[in-house]
Amino acid sequence: MLCKEETSLAKEDGELRFSAHLSGGNGTAVLHCTGRVRFTREAASFARMAREVLAAGRNLILDLSAVDTIDSAGIGELVMVYMRACAAQRQVRIASPKKRVHDLLELTNVSSLFQIYPTLDEAIASLPREVT
Repeated sequence: MLCKEETSLAKEDGELRFSAHLSGGNGTAVLHCTGRVRFTREAASFARMAREVLAAGRNLILDLSAVDTIDSAGIGELVMVYMRACAAQRQVRIASPKKRVHDLLELTNVSSLFQIYPTLDEAIASLPREVT
């Protein structure tokens, strides 16, 4: 079982900028993201957590159901996550992006790098089960 790690970045007025936590097991981790994946700190926090999962030899599902926006820094980090996954021979899936986020992934052609699923359950089911 994957230990749950959480990160959160908030503005001074308390507005949530970015939050993420990990869950999962059996060779797959789910990175549940909330808020926005943009600018330096949010994108770097997202990338650090994804990088640690891949370095541990796990497949990764990016649950983007609660992500409102992604900017160019976030897009760049998604590409880096893809490249790290390829280097580690691991798989990354995207689950449940909102229409605005999905449209941006299509517009930037980042969608061609990932398999995108409408639900988290479908993304989980798409990955092979590892025998322990």
